[in-house]
Amino acid sequence: MPQPIVIEFLGMMGAGKTTIARLVIDELQRRGYKCPSTNQTAEWMIKSGFNNLPRAIGLLEKLSYYSKFSYLIAALRFPLIAFRSYRYALSVVPQNRYSWQSSRTPMNWRGIFKKYIWNSPYDIVVLEEGALQYNIQIPLFGEQYSSAAQRKLISSFMEKENHLFVCVKIDTETAMERIQGRAAAAHQEGFSSWQFEDETEEYQVQKADQAISLFESTFNHIKALRPDSLIEIDSRTDPKENEERVIAFIDKHFPLKEKNAYTNSGLPTPFVRRTTQAQSSLQEKTRGH
Repeated sequence: MPQPIVIEFLGMMGAGKTTIARLVIDELQRRGYKCPSTNQTAEWMIKSGFNNLPRAIGLLEKLSYYSKFSYLIAALRFPLIAFRSYRYALSVVPQNRYSWQSSRTPMNWRGIFKKYIWNSPYDIVVLEEGALQYNIQIPLFGEQYSSAAQRKLISSFMEKENHLFVCVKIDTETAMERIQGRAAAAHQEGFSSWQFEDETEEYQVQKADQAISLFESTFNHIKALRPDSLIEIDSRTDPKENEERVIAFIDKHFPLKEKNAYTNSGLPTPFVRRTTQAQSSLQEKTRGH
């Protein structure tokens, strides 16, 4: 069974990733392709240890995710990613607990790919937030980190030619307006939505600046590793226009056709894979990890 194409969105909170991802999924489904909904991919994350719910996690959830024993089990399953994640967290200055807790997320994401994505019946899987999105969190509470360690960890999730990235760019002022608006709406529903909302506005802006800088660094590493696997879009552009750009980007790599006839006949997905020499080289270096 061929593995599905994976489209992974990256960008600051409030950049509009979910809105664009849902439009892309709707269009792909309209064309007859099998794609999980954003609710389905969120369910995979929850089952894999991510607290993607509007509530504080309980004691059992904390033990199953944050305990040293569970970290060790995850590291034994994916030793190379564990080593690279560990080295990345070790490079963060000053050292802090949040970085070490976040260093578990790359292993969880490898588990999601292995269990839910690579052998799934889907044609295309669109992730509004994926592995590289969560890698951003590791150095977020530090002041310095190793760019080389960051790049090594990123490369662990780029070994497959059918993995594409959509980078949604946003400026700090726009991001803060959207985050604060989201937090205000969330408070009306009785739960928190922004982990820094109890801090001063100056601290919020500082962290937003830092997060955007980390995303830019990630974008640059992707460009260096596989420049044709990435598209950058502006969050201020109309979401429908951004959706059309993303569909055209997918079509450039894996020509899309109206698939209803194929779906009804049971024939294979009509994708034409285009593997460049650079992609093949990267695959060879990272094969089996």
